[in-house]
Amino acid sequence: MTDIPNNHTLIDFHRPAEFPLLRLTDKFVFVGSCFSDEMSKRLKKDCIDTIVNPFGTIYNPVSIYDCLRWCLSDKQFGTNDVMSYQNLCFTQYHATSFDRQNASDLLEFTNKSLEKSRSKMHNSEVFLITYGTAVVWEYNDQIMANCHKIPQTNFTRRMLSVQEITQATDNIVSMIRQFNPNAKIIFTISPVRHKNPDLLTNSYSKALLKVGLEQSLAECDDSAVSYFPSFEIVTDQLRDYSHYGDDGVHLTDNAADYIYERFLETFFSENDIAVLRHIRNIKKIIKHKTAEYNQAYYDNMEKIRKELDNILRDYPTKKLEKLYNKVKIWTSPLSVTDGEGQGVRL
Repeated sequence: MTDIPNNHTLIDFHRPAEFPLLRLTDKFVFVGSCFSDEMSKRLKKDCIDTIVNPFGTIYNPVSIYDCLRWCLSDKQFGTNDVMSYQNLCFTQYHATSFDRQNASDLLEFTNKSLEKSRSKMHNSEVFLITYGTAVVWEYNDQIMANCHKIPQTNFTRRMLSVQEITQATDNIVSMIRQFNPNAKIIFTISPVRHKNPDLLTNSYSKALLKVGLEQSLAECDDSAVSYFPSFEIVTDQLRDYSHYGDDGVHLTDNAADYIYERFLETFFSENDIAVLRHIRNIKKIIKHKTAEYNQAYYDNMEKIRKELDNILRDYPTKKLEKLYNKVKIWTSPLSVTDGEGQGVRL
């Protein structure tokens, strides 16, 4: 785990006893703020299968619910869902990366992406939802997932109420339950701060998110729904701007690593964490460049291949299988050469 200063108070947070342990073989769905991208990136690096933000990065609870509502239904986007500004076509549900210059291209792209996301979500066991802000921007009386680089004068800016946040949370749980009755659902609040012009509303926004979430979870009798205190770890434990990057908004890699390790220790078994760390060590060995490809090197690669083979039997993930196949290539000596005398593996 990434170290923190000894004079900082450690937040005493544990997985609720009734909440099921997560497994390295679980397929994860991350939806929400850019903090979702950070956590998903680390799980992927650890060879865990993940899907992240199928509509792009989304920050507010209502838009997060809208994303899941579309992805977990059998509907497709149609002309009534297309919005426009000058020569730009978009929907209220997607991030800027989905924008197109005409409606037909937009619908083709969004529906292909939607179908792809649905197929990947079909067998997902874990949904991790990250709320980033209670600030919303309305365009034509619709809450937007993204402002699509349209001038702010075209929007109405407001705060979601506690009731709206609670209702969105209830809706998210209900929607996921209809899709997968056995899914594990974890909510968190992003520790990433607001930028101007919302910097002064950062504390207010995060407080609304916290209260809205607490009210929903307090009334939820579902034992497979929980909360992870990402925001609290940064603000009440790390408590230092040195854990933010140069922009004073996003976390440093060390801070994000620390939260990730706390997440693993909270929701995974000690055995799974030990396996995960063993996989990390294997990846370090594979990444190491050697100046001499001798028999000892191939013997070591064969040893690693057997170790991965054993791990794969208990933890059959696509990313781990890909790592295994990569190692398998390097378990036998080079047998032919190319035109320049360089070794080429058969």
